[in-house]
Amino acid sequence: MAFLDRFHPAKHMLAILEQERAAILAMDFSEMSRIAPRKERALKNLSTAKLTRKDLDAIQKASARNQNLLSAASKGINAVRQRLDSARTAKSSFQTYDRKGRSTSLVRKPLTNR
Repeated sequence: MAFLDRFHPAKHMLAILEQERAAILAMDFSEMSRIAPRKERALKNLSTAKLTRKDLDAIQKASARNQNLLSAASKGINAVRQRLDSARTAKSSFQTYDRKGRSTSLVRKPLTNR
């Protein structure tokens, strides 16, 4: 933390949240992990600072924006993971349904016995 940051803790936190936003958008996980300790220290400084309602609202808005971005990124990563899993499964089996609508899996078998 720079010396002057303790005089402007809200501005310092907003700058950190903006850096975090950029890292989230770039999916730069290593940068996000470097930002985390700075964010914790800035949060500690905020707890003892006298902040205006405008400062608190700006910090809350920036935090919520980053949380929404992280949630969307997490959903995207999970969707890709599920798609990759289903692609792997499709290589070895095929899902079909019988006349009564019951699901059944046809497992791929080699054409020759070894």
